[in-house]
Amino acid sequence: MEDIPDKALYAAILNYADSNGDGMIQKAEAAGIYFLSVYETVKDYTGLEYLTNLNSLFFGGTTDENGMDELLEKLSGLIIGQFTEYKEDYSLKKDLYSTLDALVKEYDFPICYDFPVGHVTENLPLINGAEVEFVSGKKGVELLINPPI
Repeated sequence: MEDIPDKALYAAILNYADSNGDGMIQKAEAAGIYFLSVYETVKDYTGLEYLTNLNSLFFGGTTDENGMDELLEKLSGLIIGQFTEYKEDYSLKKDLYSTLDALVKEYDFPICYDFPVGHVTENLPLINGAEVEFVSGKKGVELLINPPI
């Protein structure tokens, strides 16, 4: 599969997908990816459409907004972890969460902010391939995880 122009995205997909060790990404291999982490800067998301079973996507580097619309349209929910070293930038005239809200306001999916995942003291695991449900009520929010069979 040569039509993934972004080198960082291609390398990340290849890392997860090259099950036969040929150094190439086959469509069947791409379809077998349920979780993808990309730690380098991504500027072009072309190729994510081949990851037809993708449940979880993590960007550890910076991302470019170009092409992000197509990606966001496919989400059924968004989990945003805790920011351990973030210092509020008041020159934006909004706090971080308000800025993120503005970026995704046109999409119809729930957003969970400040989820305890990552490099924080209380680090809850998200199981790759598991179906997750957030239930909110008067006593708070509960995370229900149905592990894959």
